[in-house]
Amino acid sequence: MPVDYRDCVLPVLVDLIAAQKRDHVYVTIFGHDMDAYLQTALAGHGITAYPASALPKFGAHWGVIPQEHPFRDIDPRFTPYWEFSVGHITAKSSGRYTVGAGYFCGSLCGGRYTYTLKVDGKFCIVTSKRPTSFY
Repeated sequence: MPVDYRDCVLPVLVDLIAAQKRDHVYVTIFGHDMDAYLQTALAGHGITAYPASALPKFGAHWGVIPQEHPFRDIDPRFTPYWEFSVGHITAKSSGRYTVGAGYFCGSLCGGRYTYTLKVDGKFCIVTSKRPTSFY
């Protein structure tokens, strides 16, 4: 890849997060917490985001059972805590890539997209966005 992968992930995250306009944002990249570089870069776009490991955990498999610890104004099917993720970058041709990204906001809330990017100097720009699934 002729540019830092984070400079291709950044425009995807900015587009995806800004479209949802959420306050409680947590990010994972390729199954791992985002790094400080991306956190700072998102802040430069007015987006306060945290690594996905800081996401509040709900459900019996995390040890939080609603009957024992009732949610306060939170429906676990549609939570105010949104996890945004980038799952892959695939080279399609010289300087052109696809990126799979999406969000999860509860057991009945989420979506995935495929973004098409092109390298422009030291950065990537989004050329198209296609929804792939919603729930």
